[in-house]
Amino acid sequence: MNYRDSILSYIKKINSTWEELPKEDLNQLSNHILVENVKKNTYLLNSGETCKYIYSIQSGSAWKFHALKGKKIPTEFAFKDDILIPFQSYYLQTPSHEYIQVLENSVIEKIEYGVFESLKLNSSVLQKLDNLFLEQHILKLEERLYSLRFHSAKEKIEWLIHRDPELFKKVPLKHIASYLDIRLETLIRERKKLKAT
Repeated sequence: MNYRDSILSYIKKINSTWEELPKEDLNQLSNHILVENVKKNTYLLNSGETCKYIYSIQSGSAWKFHALKGKKIPTEFAFKDDILIPFQSYYLQTPSHEYIQVLENSVIEKIEYGVFESLKLNSSVLQKLDNLFLEQHILKLEERLYSLRFHSAKEKIEWLIHRDPELFKKVPLKHIASYLDIRLETLIRERKKLKAT
């Protein structure tokens, strides 16, 4: 099973777990979910702030990044149905090292940390969902680290195209090059070669 199939199987597990959620738990959860229309380039979180929400992308896209010497260094991109949080800040309730910014006009759902933690205490299904989100994040992170460490520039680009086909349509190439830890010129050259094959 390849990486994309593994992640898709996790998404199926998450979706089937949602279906296990008792109606009263779902109603309680729904009562606390806020839906926001967020304009392009809006920051959901700044570095130094503590993440107080779980964010879910209903439409549009967003990214997490570090700022270093005036450069934005991407750590994650998120699209429809993705959960987006800086895990260390959210779970430890400490100041974030990352920013979260919306890349285009988007619809975002969010639920407050304290509310979700309280609801989770009384729901084994929400606890299971939380674990699945964590496991999925760990799988994504491990795969990215493996790719950065052991793949050539061409292999990194192929891996990213396979993982997130929409990424190149929505994200500036300079950010993708930074995310893959390759030069922008290399990304442009290798993409041209891949398109030609």
